[in-house]
Amino acid sequence: GRCRRCHKHRHCHCQTFHYRLFLHTISSLSALKYLCILHIFSF
Repeated sequence: GRCRRCHKHRHCHCQTFHYRLFLHTISSLSALKYLCILHIFSF
């Protein structure tokens, strides 16, 4: 799954469904950004 950065919301839109669910469980935006960065650089 590839992660795209959204310029407006500053978070990732992942095409993977379970990853998208995982992101929605995170309440903190800072944690969300951190996970996005990790996900992007993991690929």
